[in-house]
Amino acid sequence: MTQRIAVLTTDRLAETPDEGQLVWDRELAQLFCGDGSTAGGVKVTADDGFVPQYKTVAASSNATETVYWRPKTSGNTLRVTVAAGTGSYTKPIVLSRETRADGAGSGDAVAEGTVFDLSILFTTTSASRVIEIRENSAGGDLLDTFNSDTEGNYSATARYVYTGSAWVKLFSQIHAA
Repeated sequence: MTQRIAVLTTDRLAETPDEGQLVWDRELAQLFCGDGSTAGGVKVTADDGFVPQYKTVAASSNATETVYWRPKTSGNTLRVTVAAGTGSYTKPIVLSRETRADGAGSGDAVAEGTVFDLSILFTTTSASRVIEIRENSAGGDLLDTFNSDTEGNYSATARYVYTGSAWVKLFSQIHAA
């Protein structure tokens, strides 16, 4: 298949993408991946139209931020920027065990193996600005802690996975600014 990033549906269906080749269908606004034998490729987005949820939080207070999952989502990315606010604070971020859109009353259990990616940017050199990652509730198990640094700005990344009964940390890394 000719290397194209975005194509019309008729063009996508007329060719068979190579294994691993990504194709964006502009008409359907959906991503497909080639397996070498399926005309048009295999749909990557979920059947219900939900794609991984991306959320941005500006940490400036102690208010708890709970991350909920949309149904059939295989991943979630949260970007946290720590800059605003006065004085010291601890911002708990809770990884929920439920799948639901923000604002919904309840939902089903998160699927085993679901991955959560976290990106934090500290743009302040004020001391005592803390981000805590907690499992299932504000009082749940502490999975990770990130603190502001009085020496300079920095970023951090982390990945967590749901085991079927709890969230666990796979890794976290600090990156100098």
